[in-house]
Amino acid sequence: MRNNPIFRVIAVALTLLGLWPSTGFAQQANSLGGFDKNNWAQFINNSNCLTIVSASSANPTVLTTNLPHNMNPAWAGAQGNTITIAGATGFTGINGSWAPTWISPTTFSIPINGVSNTYNANTGYFPNGLSTSVGQPTPTAWDPTSCPFYTPWDLSSNLPYIADPCQTHAKTNVPISQTSSGTVITGTASKKNYVCSLALISSAGVNVSLVEYSGACAGGTPVALLGSTTAANGLSLGVNGGLTLGNGAATVVGGSTAGYNVCLLQNGAGTVAGNLTYVQM
Repeated sequence: MRNNPIFRVIAVALTLLGLWPSTGFAQQANSLGGFDKNNWAQFINNSNCLTIVSASSANPTVLTTNLPHNMNPAWAGAQGNTITIAGATGFTGINGSWAPTWISPTTFSIPINGVSNTYNANTGYFPNGLSTSVGQPTPTAWDPTSCPFYTPWDLSSNLPYIADPCQTHAKTNVPISQTSSGTVITGTASKKNYVCSLALISSAGVNVSLVEYSGACAGGTPVALLGSTTAANGLSLGVNGGLTLGNGAATVVGGSTAGYNVCLLQNGAGTVAGNLTYVQM
């Protein structure tokens, strides 16, 4: 039972709360990843999989992991030793079995051309089946299907990677003050927009909509995020009226397409002011 992943997660939580005899648990868990109360994040990660944070635009591509991958140079360079990657999107070519080349404790390369790749950050993963003491693999652990309890980790916060980017990533603040429709978020290739908060107030009665465009405002195909694809059919703000959505802790409006710009459309000549926070990934 103690080798059951669910049991281990529950035991870790009880230990952190002081409800489990930490010494005894640390001793029996040592063979499962060297757990102790001061290293519980590493233990959880070692019990599951490593997240591939990024894939470099290079040939061969260099992969960066969220935590140390525990490969040593001799093992990674030995003929016939491979790792198996799964789950990667955008740059799906990295999925599969590869002979890695050690670069640093959190980076290694695989023999594939990554120039101009469109890898979606934090999507790829592979089991961490290496022993931290000798750097040798546990062969069965390199099968990605052995990670049913896989929880990706975010390198910037060293916290479990949650599906909502506004909870785990640094946000960009955009001050707003306009008398006509304008761009509030400039799109970034291969990344979607996630609005974490929005606060607006208008000096006059206007209608507003938050819309994504493949090009400049009112250019390309519009996708309504808040309101409609036109200002006239959007949200109605009265004189000195406004709206507030969210506090930055979670996504309030999610983008639909990677690389699109976000525009705040308005009809009427009143000044619409406020601010917006967002994350792109």
